[in-house]
Amino acid sequence: MTTNESATEVELPALQRAASRSSRSAQRRYLQLTAAQLVLLAAGSLLSVPSWIRGDINVSALFAAVAIVLAGVFRVQIRMSQPTKTWYHGRAAAESAKTLAWRYAVGGDPFPVSLTEAEADTRFADRLTGVLVDLDNPFLEIGDEGEEITDWMRTTRGLPLEERRAVYSEARIAQQRSWYRDQAAWNSRRSNQLGVATLLFEAIAVIAALLRATGLVDVNLIAFIATVTAAIVAWIHTKDYSTLANAYTVASRELAAVSSLIRHQETEADWSAFVNNAEDSISREHTLWRASRT
Repeated sequence: MTTNESATEVELPALQRAASRSSRSAQRRYLQLTAAQLVLLAAGSLLSVPSWIRGDINVSALFAAVAIVLAGVFRVQIRMSQPTKTWYHGRAAAESAKTLAWRYAVGGDPFPVSLTEAEADTRFADRLTGVLVDLDNPFLEIGDEGEEITDWMRTTRGLPLEERRAVYSEARIAQQRSWYRDQAAWNSRRSNQLGVATLLFEAIAVIAALLRATGLVDVNLIAFIATVTAAIVAWIHTKDYSTLANAYTVASRELAAVSSLIRHQETEADWSAFVNNAEDSISREHTLWRASRT
């Protein structure tokens, strides 16, 4: 296997793949349920504005009540299924397994190449078992996804130091920095867009209030506009765009500093310590992310 092949065919442990998939699924479910809840609350507010009477029944009020009840159902579903717990625990497991895999594959602490294969494998298995023990979420589905110590991990570990450095620089540091930069830019844009949307709806609410106060408009849309504004604010809080943008920017810059030192690691001892520091830097972003959500 060439260095380029090593870098492009990264195969991480089964636990990492399963936990990552479970986390993404739970995140998607949580966001979908939250979005549905906010949309239904806004719809309920809008439906309460007109008076559509059919016989003795105010149909619009009935529809508003249904929308609000459905929003409550989605809220209860979130509380019962606990998708956020699965999301957070899944990402924690995936990130822990990923950093262990990279440490093992390139000979970083606590898996220096001075260890025998049996010693390294045993130490890796013990650390991975520790990750599983920390998972107290019964909703996290970890299936049989193959080997925990993959062929790629073993092959990369057997490469000379120079080639391991190249693999780590390209497939770990560079790709992680690129992901951080992309995420920082995307979250920053979305934060700005929704911030503008909030101000726009607040301005519309003021205009609607003034028009109604002066008698120019009889329809009362103030409550609906206020509900939409509150929904946007709640969504911003749910996604936490600004905080994520800042965290990813800091993480990208920290990895840039780490990357500049990689070529100076000329001995196995120096390299093992370097990988340990680099992985600690990457883990720091996730630690801060998780702390902001608990």
